[in-house]
Amino acid sequence: MSTQDQDIASSILRRGLVGRFHAGTTPGPALLVLGGLEGGLETADEVAKQFAAGGFASLALAYFGTPPLPAMLGEIPLEYFHKAVDWLREQPGLHSKRVGVVGHSKGAEAALLIGATAPQVRAIVAYCPSHVAWQALNAARTYRTNGTGTPRNVHEDFGGPCQFIIERLQTNSFAYRYQHLEYPDAGHAIMGLGSVPASVEGPWGEIRFGGTEAANASAQVDAWNNVLRFLRDELGD
Repeated sequence: MSTQDQDIASSILRRGLVGRFHAGTTPGPALLVLGGLEGGLETADEVAKQFAAGGFASLALAYFGTPPLPAMLGEIPLEYFHKAVDWLREQPGLHSKRVGVVGHSKGAEAALLIGATAPQVRAIVAYCPSHVAWQALNAARTYRTNGTGTPRNVHEDFGGPCQFIIERLQTNSFAYRYQHLEYPDAGHAIMGLGSVPASVEGPWGEIRFGGTEAANASAQVDAWNNVLRFLRDELGD
């Protein structure tokens, strides 16, 4: 790790954040990247690297599931995310103070809440969000089999169609640009680029993300290209 990287890591820790920063094109826009119910930093960090390769300075942020953060997803203050946005806006080399937030699943739910409460955020990308803010979820209980050996498809049990979000925006005459990308044959885990199995074997049993590998891969690429175009439009000068 270079001295500059060490300084950045120390700066993140001093704010009470658990994250990893990836510089993009200088000067360039900035993104806060959030994973989902898996917790920790791994998913967000992989996607943040991909955004950095596309020119976006990206902060992958953990918000539970790794010390010293809460072990489970519950009572996470929105102010924690606001501090991360403020930290991003203070970094040198950005061509503007505009920041976007990208999140998946529970991270998408968080991204929408951040966008509604942090006026300094310019753009939100929500991969597979719910249309409401849910209560805390325990991954061990959420993904556990139902007692008969049958794996739960949690994203059908608890998810909500994004169309409800669009209808709410339309009903309330939302003044800003928005778009709903829909991939009927794809599953839940399509943020970023990479292998997306329809299901994986986790510590609590089989986790079904839905879709097929072919449909997921196609959806990933199409969504990624649309997301990059949207973010460049909204976060550029």
